[in-house]
Amino acid sequence: WSNCGFPPPPGMNATDYYLDHLTPNLPLNQSALLVSAFNEQIKPQLESQVDLVMQEPGQTVAEMLSEGGHSDCLGPYAVSFGTQLSMLLRRKFQLSTRNFRALGLPLLAPVVQGTIIGYTFEGVGEQDDLLKLIMFSFCLLTMLCLAGLLTLVVFITERNIMKHEAAEALYCEGASALASFMIDVPLSLLGASLNVMI
Repeated sequence: WSNCGFPPPPGMNATDYYLDHLTPNLPLNQSALLVSAFNEQIKPQLESQVDLVMQEPGQTVAEMLSEGGHSDCLGPYAVSFGTQLSMLLRRKFQLSTRNFRALGLPLLAPVVQGTIIGYTFEGVGEQDDLLKLIMFSFCLLTMLCLAGLLTLVVFITERNIMKHEAAEALYCEGASALASFMIDVPLSLLGASLNVMI
């Protein structure tokens, strides 16, 4: 940039001075001059270097992996299923403890529901009224069956992330599903148990 007639002033950060000349709508804007200087001075050299490199055949992905000591990998994944599962479990646990929806909905919502239903049907087990007992059982079972809908938003978000990451072969879908199962199911069972006990 100094060769184009814009040396940075003494004592000024050269990067800041350079960015001030490249940012549109600033008083020092010289971005058009930089583009023309790049096209005239640097682009021809860069294109000739690219042409030279393109003429030489490089290594395939398999050859690069075998040189790096990963020749024993099976399939498109760089690590084994067990390693994928352990990393996904660790990530799922950490994200679940940070995200209120992932942790609070399966535990807090059943407690609130159990409190409301428990207050509404207080003492129903001590009565001989079969109709109230059937209504209580129906409400309890319906709420337990629909409890999974509370975590639907979290599930959809995690599924979208999994689709993109699995498409990049970071891990297989089975490892992701198993990690989610190992965290989500115990949380849901704990929430349902709290609901029933209340």
